[in-house]
Amino acid sequence: MLDDFITQTLAQIDDFAELKVSLVALHWLAQKQSATAALTLDELSNHPALRNGLGSTPALTLEYAVRKAIARGTLLTTASDSADDLKLAKFFANNAPSRELIEVIRLQPTVVGETTVAENAVSNKKSNLLMLVAGEIGRLEMIEAYGVTLEDEAMVEEWLARGYTQEEIISAVRAALRIPRLSSAPPRGLRQCEAQVKARLPRTPSLYYEMIVTKIKPLREEFIAFRELSGRLPTGHEFNQIRAAVGLHGVNGAVQMMRRVVSRDGVDVDALMPLLSEQQEAELSLARRSLQPDVELRELAQLYETTFGLPATSSVVDDIRALLRETSDMVVWRAAFAYAIQQNKRNWPYVRAIVRNPTPDLLTPAPINEAAKAAFALYRQRVDKAGKLDASIAKQINEVAQTVTDIAAWERAIEIAANANALNWNYIKAVLTRPIDEDSADESKHGKRKSATQATRGAKSASKSGKSGSYRRPQVESSDEERAADEERARTLRAEMAERKRKRQSSQ
Repeated sequence: MLDDFITQTLAQIDDFAELKVSLVALHWLAQKQSATAALTLDELSNHPALRNGLGSTPALTLEYAVRKAIARGTLLTTASDSADDLKLAKFFANNAPSRELIEVIRLQPTVVGETTVAENAVSNKKSNLLMLVAGEIGRLEMIEAYGVTLEDEAMVEEWLARGYTQEEIISAVRAALRIPRLSSAPPRGLRQCEAQVKARLPRTPSLYYEMIVTKIKPLREEFIAFRELSGRLPTGHEFNQIRAAVGLHGVNGAVQMMRRVVSRDGVDVDALMPLLSEQQEAELSLARRSLQPDVELRELAQLYETTFGLPATSSVVDDIRALLRETSDMVVWRAAFAYAIQQNKRNWPYVRAIVRNPTPDLLTPAPINEAAKAAFALYRQRVDKAGKLDASIAKQINEVAQTVTDIAAWERAIEIAANANALNWNYIKAVLTRPIDEDSADESKHGKRKSATQATRGAKSASKSGKSGSYRRPQVESSDEERAADEERARTLRAEMAERKRKRQSSQ
């Protein structure tokens, strides 16, 4: 690979970054000792020659250089032009085995994370050819439409795997159906064209045709394993699936996984790629998990230096490593260092004590403005007598305080909740966020006059009914939020009463 690059391509390259990336990639691919070996962008970015030799923005420069190497033909990839695809793509050397492999991979389902997404169930090439063939058969047989069957799909896929082009298949169909059928005979289909297609050799025979059909090339290790497991040679579809699995996961991995899906009782090569991808993801997850403590330890050591202004000593690092096994939640660690800064306690024993015994309000976010600060204090005084404030509630208070900045509105909402015997955050939030209608606005402007009028009306009503000293209060319409809060409170009370009853019965 490097020899061909030096003799044919090196003189054309005038970009230093492209030259570095091309040399590193080809050298690394050669070390993998496989004609279809592949690299990823992460592997290239972690190479010291590229990590430290591509200037101040190595990630952007690397992506730019890889794109130039692909455009020049030094590297091959199955990715599209988007940046996200390039980050997830694999890069191959530009040789015949890799070109064949990429062609096969593009016909296979695309694996995204842990989910396999089929590209419209069949490749665009096969589906377009089936549409053309169906139209040609309908025209030649003079029928309204020809229905494509699953058998037709399998035959077309087999012909494509052998290397027949679209033009060759259409020409064979026309030759097979050129003689008009008798009016009493049933319409002919693709099965009647099979012999005509196979009668001619493909202009560009595929590896499947040369290795399986004509046997002019020796079988590779993976196909020998398939024959031993299933007792037969693979079909075109199975051949392409196995080739794609070998190209992406290696011969050993593909052969080991084939023992799970291939036997004399049945063959399910469609499950080969998902199983290999799942196994690879599990192995990567295990590797990431083993490296995670080192990554977290480096972050905590940097956080220690940022907080205290001095690098951590070896004894402190050992202490952090031991404590990290007990408490692995990085949110608690970051909150502990931040709390130590707020309390001006810049020493490691103080942070260690917080991490070992975090207080309930350690993760409570700080108020974003004066309204939120007053709301925090009111909530602790009126709602939670213990003075606690849940972190999720504190976050919601900050969100509401961005729009409701009037402290009097917060006091009024808590007072309304207390009068309704629904002193909880959901009810208070419903009062704060409900729209103010015209009646309530008018009531706020003319509250005293309205109250006096209602009292007069109540007195008149009482005098008419003969009941002195009392009157009937007007019906108040509750909002949807208030009714929902009342229903929630009622459900809570019923649950508490049922729990107390159950405890009394169990104690008796």
